Amino acid sequence: MCTMQYSLLKEVTADSHQWQVRTRVVRFSEYVDKPEPTKILRLDLVLLDEQGTAMEGQIPQNWVQQFKPLLKENCVYYIQYFQVRPARTMYHPVDHEYMMRFTKYTRVTQVNPVPPTFPMYACKIASFNELRERIGVQEFSSDAIGIFEGCTHVMQQNTKNGVKALRNIHISDGRETVRVALWNNHAYDFNDEQYMEMAKTKSLVFLFVAVTCTWHEAKLSLQGSTICKWYLNPELPEAVALHDSYGSTLQQPIWHGPAPSQIGPIETTVTELSTLINPHTIYGNRYIVTVKLKNLVPNQSWWYFACQKCKKTIQAHGNKYKCTGIKCPSTDGEPRYRIAVTAIEPDTATTQPNPSSIELVFFGPVGQEIVGMPANDLIVLSGGVQGVVPPQIEVLFGKEFKLRISLSPAALQRPNPSYQVDSIVNLGKFATIQPATILPSALMKQLDAPSILTHTQAQGAESSSQRAIEITAPKGTSSTSTPPPMQTPPSPQKSHKRTRSPEDDHQGKPDGSSRPNKRSTARKLILDDLPKET
Repeated sequence: MCTMQYSLLKEVTADSHQWQVRTRVVRFSEYVDKPEPTKILRLDLVLLDEQGTAMEGQIPQNWVQQFKPLLKENCVYYIQYFQVRPARTMYHPVDHEYMMRFTKYTRVTQVNPVPPTFPMYACKIASFNELRERIGVQEFSSDAIGIFEGCTHVMQQNTKNGVKALRNIHISDGRETVRVALWNNHAYDFNDEQYMEMAKTKSLVFLFVAVTCTWHEAKLSLQGSTICKWYLNPELPEAVALHDSYGSTLQQPIWHGPAPSQIGPIETTVTELSTLINPHTIYGNRYIVTVKLKNLVPNQSWWYFACQKCKKTIQAHGNKYKCTGIKCPSTDGEPRYRIAVTAIEPDTATTQPNPSSIELVFFGPVGQEIVGMPANDLIVLSGGVQGVVPPQIEVLFGKEFKLRISLSPAALQRPNPSYQVDSIVNLGKFATIQPATILPSALMKQLDAPSILTHTQAQGAESSSQRAIEITAPKGTSSTSTPPPMQTPPSPQKSHKRTRSPEDDHQGKPDGSSRPNKRSTARKLILDDLPKET
């Protein structure tokens, strides 16, 4: 075949739609309809030219059947007559101002033979230090490389967008190890058994492309995007350098996390769970258990002041607020449920002395689901008095619930296991989920006036105004000795379903979209009276 005239990808702009380019198709990703997973809504691809310039491409749903049979990954094509559009504004996979969008009249011609110098990988590898600087960056995705140190089996993970399959891969640059989270189909596509067997004779290097950077347990963590891809032992200088740095030392990977037999939820009873004392033998397991709620755990508040970003406790810090989470810069907070209860067997009387029991904690959205209103509204309804159990919580005692529970990492530091409620599976005998409560207008007006007091203050035993947690501050006032005012979200018209993953909490992710602050209401908080997340 004679050589056609073509342009380089760096020359492509929106000034024309008659370009012809010569590129290798290096990544395919199907964007499918969730209700109908077999229905392809769009094909995403990445194109790479002979100079190593990469460009994103899309094939709209109308033309998927026309072009999908013509294109094979890693083959090189002449592509002519395509629409040039601005690249996506968030998490674009390559560094190019524009993207290619196929039309009905796009022409595709395969190049054969392929020039031997034509690049294979569309990537710009970043070091772990560079990736750490990109945490929170949403404009583009990143590429990382490392020696394979192990992985987990596929797990079912609760997230704010529902249950998803998850597999964690561990890679190292020789100095530190980083976790790469692969989701859904990517989790299953990673051939763990084959890689583990191969690693017995040779250290493996993996290149991961199109990942995002986050914090997980105060460490750098990478998340595979929907267009993520990985390459085993890529022919790149960075891979050679990694192999050389290990020399003749064989890096034998290990299995992380629970075994496959432990991954699925385990149907169990309160009596059986009460015999499990060592949290290290429980962590990683998930359980389904039917319980009767007995009472609140003594000396623990049913809410705490939470960072709006990572949900850790937020505290007064000089003349402002500061999140206690490591590396979290947030200074905004809001009340959040932390309802710690004692649970017993369903057929056990709540008055029976010393029954088998476990401790459960209903955090955030799960607490809101079972109570029927946001934490901030319940604080107002209960008069803002700490130490008093509101009737909306008291009514839950003696009711039965079937729950999905697990152990959070924080529980490893406690003397006795405390289980986090991941979701409410269904209701048992005498139990009902309380409907969302709409605050009367009179109570809504209180949002602009009352103070939240400790129970002792409410009884008059302590009158010092310095220990009050005020829900509002008069307009025009300020103080250099107390943190600045914080906004109170308005009361919603209905509760929000459903639940979020406890792991999302520990990864520092928000548990849902925040409600806009429509009411100009502020709090002046005194640290001593803030309930802490324990």
